Amino acid sequence: MKTCVLKQLIILVIIMGPFSTASSNVVDNQLNHLYEIKTSDIPSFIAGIERLKLDKEAMSDEQSCLFDFLSAQIPYYKGEFAQALKQNKQVIKKCPNSPFELFGHVQNALVYSVTSEYVMAFESLQRGEKLHRELTMTDEYLKYYLSGAAMVLVNLSQYNSAEDKLLALEHLAENAPEYLCRIMFNRLNIALSEKNYQYSSEDRLQEVTMHCEQANEHLYLQFSQTIWHYFKFINNEYQAIDVKAKLDNHLSNESKVLELNYPYLSSAYYATLAQGFYLLDDHVGSKKYAKLALSYTSLGNVIFKVTAMDVLINVLDQEGNYQAAFELLNKKSQIEQNQQFELKSKNMAYAMVAQAVGAKENTIRLLNEQNAVLLHNEQLKDEQNRLQLMFIISLLVSLILLFLILWRVWSKLNRAKLETHLDYLTKTSNRKGFEKKLAEVFKRNDVVHTEVQFGLMNLDDFRVLNDEIGHHAGDYFLIDLVKRCESMLPENAFMGRTGGEEFCFVLYNATQDEMKSFLNLMREHIMNQQFIYQDDEMKLTASFGFTSAAPGMNSYEKLIGQAERALFQAKLMGKNQVVYY
Repeated sequence: MKTCVLKQLIILVIIMGPFSTASSNVVDNQLNHLYEIKTSDIPSFIAGIERLKLDKEAMSDEQSCLFDFLSAQIPYYKGEFAQALKQNKQVIKKCPNSPFELFGHVQNALVYSVTSEYVMAFESLQRGEKLHRELTMTDEYLKYYLSGAAMVLVNLSQYNSAEDKLLALEHLAENAPEYLCRIMFNRLNIALSEKNYQYSSEDRLQEVTMHCEQANEHLYLQFSQTIWHYFKFINNEYQAIDVKAKLDNHLSNESKVLELNYPYLSSAYYATLAQGFYLLDDHVGSKKYAKLALSYTSLGNVIFKVTAMDVLINVLDQEGNYQAAFELLNKKSQIEQNQQFELKSKNMAYAMVAQAVGAKENTIRLLNEQNAVLLHNEQLKDEQNRLQLMFIISLLVSLILLFLILWRVWSKLNRAKLETHLDYLTKTSNRKGFEKKLAEVFKRNDVVHTEVQFGLMNLDDFRVLNDEIGHHAGDYFLIDLVKRCESMLPENAFMGRTGGEEFCFVLYNATQDEMKSFLNLMREHIMNQQFIYQDDEMKLTASFGFTSAAPGMNSYEKLIGQAERALFQAKLMGKNQVVYY
C-alpha cells in the first residue's frame, strides 16, 4: 500500500527531550524550540533550521548531530528523496552508536518505503531494530523510535508488527497527548486499509479529537476526522438524514483543511465529500468534489483516489458520458491492480533480477570464450587444449552454481512445507501436522495390537484472561505453556494445537491408566505454575478429556468427538479435571 506523506512526516520532528547544556545556551534553546514545532508548521521549522546554520561551527558534537539530523528532513519535505537519503547516511556515519544513528536508519526506511524500494526499507528498519536492542535509551528516546518504526511498518503494510510498536508506545505515553494522537491516527490508517468499521464510533472520534486538540496537532486532527467521516460514508448501514448531518459537519472543516496547505489531506478530504454528496444523489456536488480530489497528484493512500474515481465514474455513467467513464474505469482498474500486487512483485523482482544478472553474465562469459575458440582456432592450434580445458572448467563451475541455487530453492521449499504442519504461534503441530503424526502411529507395526490414547486439553477461563490483560499476554502464556507441556512429554507421546486455547495429546503403546496419570501430572503442573508476563502474574488451570483408540479405529473425527464429550464433562464437573470417555 502506498501511504500518504502525512504518515511519513510523523517521525520527522523528533523531540529529543532534555538536552545537556553545551557551549551555547542560545543554540540549545533554538534547537529545543524546533523540537516543539508541530508538523502543521513546516515553514517555521525550515526557517529555524536555516537560521541555525550560522551557528553550526560553534555547536558541540551532540548539538551538531541533532542539527544535521533535523536538516536532513528538509529535502524530504520537498520530495527530494535522493538528497534526503544522502544526508541521513552522513548522520549515520557521523554519529555512530547513538540515538541519531538509530533515527537515521528509521528515516531511511521511511524514504525507501515511499519510493517503493521495499527490500531497502526492511533492511534499514532491521538495522535500526538491531541498534535499538544495543542502545540504552531514555523513555523519551524510546517513544520517538517506537513512533517512527510504527509509521514505517504501517507504510509497509505490516500491521501486526506496527500494532506491537503502538502498544509499546501507548504503555510509555499514557499522559502524552501528542503521542496518543499519533497512536490513534496510525490505528485509524490501519483500520482504513482493513475497512474496520469499529473505529468509526462517535466515542472514537471524540477520543482522537481530544488528544490531537490538546497536543495542537491540527494536521492529524483534520486527517483523523476525514478518515472517520469516510468510514461513515462507505458504511452501507446509513440513513440519508445522518449523511446530511455528517456532511454538513465535514463541510465546515474546509477552511481549516485548506489553511494547512497539505495536498494529500485536501485530496482525501474532497474524496470523502464526493462520496457523501453521492450518497445524497447530489451529482453536481459529488462530481465537483471528485474532480477536486483527483486534481492533486501528491503521494498518498490510493483508497481515497479510488473512491473519487468510483464517484466520478458513476456520475459520468448516469450522465451518458460513457467514453469518459470507461477511460476512468480503466485507470482505476490499473491502480487497484498495481496496489494489490506491488509489494509481492517488487520483492520477487528484486530476487529474480539479482539471479538473472548473475546467470546472464556467466552465459555471456561462456559464449565469449567459445567464440574466441572458434574464431582463433586456426591461429591458436597450439593453445586449443588449454582453451577447451578452460571451457570445461567454466561449464562445471556453472553447473555447480546452478546446482547450489537449485539446492537452496529446494531447501527453502522443504522448510516451507514443514512449516505448514506447525502452529504459527506456539510452533507445536497444528491440526494438519497432528493428524499426519496420528496417521503414522496407526500405520506402525508395534501399535497395531495396542491401544492409542487420545486426549484434549482446554485452558479454563482463558478468554477472561485475554479480556483483562490483553491478547498479547494471552499469546505469551500459550507459548510458555506449550514449552512446559512439550518438556513433559514422554518418548511415546506428542501434542498439537487444535485452535485457540485447546490442545490435543496422543500417547501410544500405553494404557488408559497411564494416560490418566500423565494428564493428571500435566494438570497439576499447570495448576502449580506461576505464569508471568511483564508485570502481570497469572495462575492457570486446565481441563482434560481423553479416550482410547482400539486397533482399527483410526478416525480422527471420531476420536476428537469422544474426547470433546469427555472434556465437556470435565468442564461441567467444575473444571481442572481429567475425564475419560
